[in-house]
Amino acid sequence: MKKIYDCCFYQKDLREGMPCEVLHVLGYLEYTKCTETLVSLIPSDNWHIAKAASLGLLHLPCNDYESQIKSILDCSFGKSLFKEFVPALSYKISSSSLVSRLYEWGDKSASTDCNSGIILGIALFGTDHKYIIKNILWNPNWEAHGRGTPLAGCGSR
Repeated sequence: MKKIYDCCFYQKDLREGMPCEVLHVLGYLEYTKCTETLVSLIPSDNWHIAKAASLGLLHLPCNDYESQIKSILDCSFGKSLFKEFVPALSYKISSSSLVSRLYEWGDKSASTDCNSGIILGIALFGTDHKYIIKNILWNPNWEAHGRGTPLAGCGSR
């Protein structure tokens, strides 16, 4: 995994021409030495990089980065537009008590173009919240069936 990382990065930046999906892959492979890099890429202006970094972090221990991730999440809460997959990271840094706040955000103020990270975040807290996921899927406010939510169709942008 170190070889993959070294080939794909230069000074913690993804090399030009490298597919951003490698960020998710390194996390999935549990390459913990890339955690700091992934955290630094969450706020990227590139949607694909921010998504892949967030999804990669779901597979890694984030204890040392909880305050950074919490800060990014707190800056997003209540906004209509935000880094779409940041809410999924709430699972890594909080207890399930956050689920109701995530639901409220998605139901009241989040753009349906950004709600897939909220839905994923709620789902990651487990089957105790299955009823909330069912509510989201049948609630027209969420448009979970729409093309703006990457849960529908192929999810490409």
